[in-house]
Amino acid sequence: MYANINTDHAIVTMENWFKLHQYELPPDFPTSLILESIERLMKYNVFTFGTRFYIQQNGTAMGTNAACMYATIYYSYHEETVISKLPSITFYRRLIDDGFIIMQDDPGNFEHIQDVMNDFGPEGKRLEWEATEPTDSEHFLDLTITILPDVQMEAS
Repeated sequence: MYANINTDHAIVTMENWFKLHQYELPPDFPTSLILESIERLMKYNVFTFGTRFYIQQNGTAMGTNAACMYATIYYSYHEETVISKLPSITFYRRLIDDGFIIMQDDPGNFEHIQDVMNDFGPEGKRLEWEATEPTDSEHFLDLTITILPDVQMEAS
């Protein structure tokens, strides 16, 4: 996911994220300096591959300390302002580019959630999540999570 984040959209989105969280940040938090630094890192990252040097001009500067935090804050804005407000989602968690959702079992919910998750970013440069069809058992990170059928308990 995060290698394809459009830098110009990310800077605007992160600025909006900082505004959304302004009361949680210290009064002298250097938002402008951070945004300028991130933009420089993402647009002018120099890296090597073999014996050649390259300048990455768009996308996340992979291999940098900032890459995971950048991706997390970037998509967090969409999660906080749109995804978390979907009534069909009963549980949502994400770790960088792996997400886990428990949703209400109604026709069309899966497709709707998938559309909303992918509807973030400039036209033609949007992130696209690979979603698996809902099941009663899913492997997520190092866990296998299974929904068991209702079990009738007998009183004794």
